[in-house]
Amino acid sequence: MSQPSPVLTVRHLSVDYRLSGRRTLRAVDDVCLQVSDGETLALVGESGCGKSSIARAVMQLNPVAGGSVEVEGVDLARLGRSELKALRHRFQMIFQDPIASLNPRRRVRSILEAPLRIAGMTDPQQRRRRVDHILELTGMDPSVLDRYPHEFSGGQCQRLSIARALVLEPKLLVCDEPVSALDVSVRAQVLNLLNDLQRRLGLSMLFISHDLTVVRNVADQVAVMYLGQICETGPARTVLENPAHPYTRSLLSAVPVPDPSRRPGRITLMAAETPSHLTVTAGCRFAPRCPQAQSLCRERSPELVGDAGRRQVACHFPVNDTPDDSAGASSAGHAIERHKNNKENQPCP
Repeated sequence: MSQPSPVLTVRHLSVDYRLSGRRTLRAVDDVCLQVSDGETLALVGESGCGKSSIARAVMQLNPVAGGSVEVEGVDLARLGRSELKALRHRFQMIFQDPIASLNPRRRVRSILEAPLRIAGMTDPQQRRRRVDHILELTGMDPSVLDRYPHEFSGGQCQRLSIARALVLEPKLLVCDEPVSALDVSVRAQVLNLLNDLQRRLGLSMLFISHDLTVVRNVADQVAVMYLGQICETGPARTVLENPAHPYTRSLLSAVPVPDPSRRPGRITLMAAETPSHLTVTAGCRFAPRCPQAQSLCRERSPELVGDAGRRQVACHFPVNDTPDDSAGASSAGHAIERHKNNKENQPCP
C-alpha cells in the first residue's frame, strides 16, 4: 500500500533571532519534519528548545534563516504576499493562550466571520451558515455569537479558537500547546474534540507540547527536540515506550505516575539546567547533561540517522532494549558510517 502524501514538509529549517550588539541566536538549527495526510506529528521538548519557533516559521510568522517549509508541495518562502494570502486558508494555527488569542473588543460573530471576509466570502448568509456549522462541530451553541471572549471560560475560549482555525476548512492545523493553559478535566475534553475533528474532517496536525501524557493521546509520530535540533523521531508507540535517546528517556522519567513505587524502569535524571542557545559548542548538545556522555560526545556532533518511517536518533551511544528495534538505535560506529555513506537517510524526503 502506498504511503500517504505529505501535507507539511520542513527541510533543513533554521530560524534566527537578532539580539543586541549584532549578535544572533539560532533557535532552530537544520530541522527536518514531515506530516502525512491525516496524521498527527507531536513535537515535544523542554521550554525554550525551539518548538514554537518552528510553529511560527511554518505559519510564516517568523522569518526563516535557512531551509524551506512546504504545504501540500508548495514552498511558502517562494510565494509573494498575495499568493501566500490565497493559500493561507489551507493551514491555520491554534495558539497556546486561548483568551489572549481572541480580540477582547470583538464579539464572537465578528471573530469567526473575519477569516471568511478576508478570504473573500462576501455573502453574509453564507458566512453565517458556515459559522453556525463550525460552532456545532466544536460543541458550542450559535447563541454565543453576540457575546465577548471575557464572558467564556478558558476551555470555551479554546473551542472558539479551534472554531476560528477551522472556519476556513484548512488541511493542516498547527497546534502550539493548545491545552497547556487549561485545567486537567477541560484538557481531556479539548483533546477528545481535536481527535474527533481530525477523524471527521481528515485533518493533519503538527501538535506542539511539553506534556508527554498529552502526546500519548494524540500523536501518530513523535519528534523530540533539544536546544534547536531533533534528537529522536519515530512512531509514537516506539519512541514513548522504548526511547533510544538519553534525553527522551529523561523526559519520560519526569512524567508523574500515580504510584511512584511502581514506576517501570529506573529514573533517568538530567544534570544541571538547560544551557542557552548562545553557549552551544562542538559535540553533542545534550552531552553536558547526559548521564552516559563519553569523550566522543563532546568532540563530534551526532547525526540523525535511521530508517525513514521508523525510528531515527541523533546519539553516538543510543539505548536499545529491543533486539529487533529500528536501525536508529544501532551502535555509534555503524550509525556514523551509515551517515557518511548514505546521506539520503536523513529525515528530509
